[in-house]
This record gives sequence, structure tokens and C-alpha cells, in this order.
Amino acid sequence: MVLRIALLCSIVGLATPLAYAQESPPPPASQPAAAQPTRMDPDEAVARARQLKNANQFAAALDLLKRTLVDAPGHIEGNLLAAEILMESNDYDLARTYFKNVLDREPSNYRANLGTGKIWVANRTPRQATIFLERAESVAPPEGRAEVKRLLATAYTQMGQTQQGINKALEAVQADTADLDAQLTLVQIRQMALQRDPQQMEAALADAEKYVQMSAAALARSPFDRKVLQRLAGAYQILLSTPPNVGVLQALHNSFYGRNLRGEPTGELLPGKGPDAGAVLMRIADVYRQQALVNLIGSELDAILMTETAVSDKYDARNVKYLEQLAASYAQLQDLLIRLVGPAVTADPTLSQETISVYQKILQLDPNNERARQYLQSVGAPLTTQPAGDSTEQP
Repeated sequence: MVLRIALLCSIVGLATPLAYAQESPPPPASQPAAAQPTRMDPDEAVARARQLKNANQFAAALDLLKRTLVDAPGHIEGNLLAAEILMESNDYDLARTYFKNVLDREPSNYRANLGTGKIWVANRTPRQATIFLERAESVAPPEGRAEVKRLLATAYTQMGQTQQGINKALEAVQADTADLDAQLTLVQIRQMALQRDPQQMEAALADAEKYVQMSAAALARSPFDRKVLQRLAGAYQILLSTPPNVGVLQALHNSFYGRNLRGEPTGELLPGKGPDAGAVLMRIADVYRQQALVNLIGSELDAILMTETAVSDKYDARNVKYLEQLAASYAQLQDLLIRLVGPAVTADPTLSQETISVYQKILQLDPNNERARQYLQSVGAPLTTQPAGDSTEQP
């Protein structure tokens, strides 16, 4: 099942079989030694390394690139690909060496400047980062502008230039209005600024709520992606987090109360602020409910994984009771998703197709199963109770 495979991959990962050939025995002494294989052309080797990388065979890809770059140290794409693979494994020092090989030859190379800037941002060395990121920004292709601008926003903020960071984050959002990471960067910088400047309250709340909406829309498009679900959970946390990282809604609610000599909110509402404080409390209550739904969806995905495994061929594939429970879990998951992100989630046909497949299998095992028959009829799906190869239709 598609969903089961995707869930299994997200939790336990898939092992990639090794592709090493067995070493051939040496030729008899009376025979000439076999000729050495022809060395691969650098362009072909880099193309092969990219295929390996795309197949998640990172070690093999990097090994091939290192051997290729010994003979072709100036190969631009080879150096870039090696550096990008190393960055994915957090080997920033060696990655920077390969990026430098490119920059020594092409000082304005976008990918090399971007990658080097990323490394310095990750190392919290913002002044170094801005040198490379500003150069990358000047040559960035349209599809790369949002990324480099949000990284620059982070670097400026790390240097204490908060307003410059906000301005650059706004540019990132404008460069790609659908970029969740750009919106998140803006929200995080606003949240930091809010701790020192109460005037940021309105903008901080608007940006945070927009990030929640964008994350919910992403989950509606990819309802079985745990990373997207976790992103939405994080969006809610931005609204509600407690000291020292005060959430935006919590900060807004605190602003409706008087302050003591230490600047801390007291339990006394400011005159006329009762309705405003009540409205914020209702929004906080709503977010609590949405957080609870996120947790339930995560638990339901876990339950589906266990149930799908139980009815796989290795376990008990013909257990009708288990299959009925799996179909019920699919229905429960869809209900929870609709409650959380709205009916747009039904636009993804995966869940419906999986449910149909389960009920069709139930009918194959139990042709008199009324629940399966009613469901399939209600969605207009065929009652495929005939064995494979038999085209006779059921009444």
C-alpha cells in the first residue's frame, strides 16, 4: 500500500542494498593480466555521482567525486556537488574547501557563494556569511532569491541588525509568497523584536497567523507528510510558547494587564481591556484545540502504520477484522484532518483510494460483508469480489 510504504519510510527508513560486486579471482599465471578499466570522463563521472546522490547513495557518490576531482580538480560541477553532499552530512569544513575551489575560479558562482554563506550562518559567524550571501543575492536566479534573502535576514539579525533583518525577510516573502521557510524566518525575527519593542505586536501577530494558515494549507495538500504536520505544530507553538520565548498571543494577552515595578504583568486588567483580553483568550483556546488535533493525527498515523503492518503478507493479510479496523482508521484520519484544515484535504485522493482498496480486499475475503459493500456503493467504486483474471461483474 502506498500510504504504508510512505509511513514506514518516514519512521524507520529503507535500507539500500550494497552494490559491490564480488572480487574476481586472479587470472592463472599463464594468462595475461586483465586490462584496467577505462577511466570515466569527468562529466560522465559527475553525472553518475548525481544519480547516486538522487538514489540516496551519498557515500558512493562522494567517493566517485573525490576520485574524479583528483584528476580534474577544477571541475566546477564536481566541486559543487561534492560540497553540497558534504553539507547534507554536516561536514561543513570539507564542504567549504570544495566551495572555495569553485570560488577561486568563479568568484560570482551563485551556488558556491550561497553554500559558503549557509555554512557561516550555521556556525553563527554572520559577518563572514553576509560577504558571500550578498554576493549570491546579486546573481541569484529567480527561483533562488527567496532562499538567499531569508539567509541574509538571519545573518543580519545575528549581527544585532534586527530591523535590517526584518526588511530582508519581507523581501524574501515577496520573492516567493508560498515559501514557508521565508515566512517562518520573518515570524521568528518579529518574535525576537517583540521582546524589546511592543510596537511590533500587530505585525508579529499577523505574520504568525499567516504562517499558521500557510502551514495548514500545506498539510491539506500533503496530509500524510509528518514533516508538514510537525511544521504546523511548530506554527501553533509560536503563538503559545512560554517564557523565555513568549508566544505572540501570550505577549498580546499580557499587554492588557498592568505592570509591577519589575515590568511584569499583574493580575489587574487595564481599564476597558476586558473584551480584548477575552477575545485573545478565545483564540488561545482555539489553538489549544488545534494542537490537540495535531497530536491525535500523529497518533492515528502511528496506529495506521501498525495496522497496515499487521495485514501485510508477512503477518495476517487475510484477517477481515484487522482490515475493517484499518478502514476505520483511514476514516478517522480523514475526519481529523477535515476538522483541522478543512474540507480541502479531500482534494488529495490517496486516502480515499486506500480505503476503497481495503474494502475491495475485504469483499474478496468475505463477499457478504455488508459494511464493505455499502461503502463501495456509496463512493461509486466497483465491487471487485471476483478472483484476479475473472472479468465477470458482480450484481
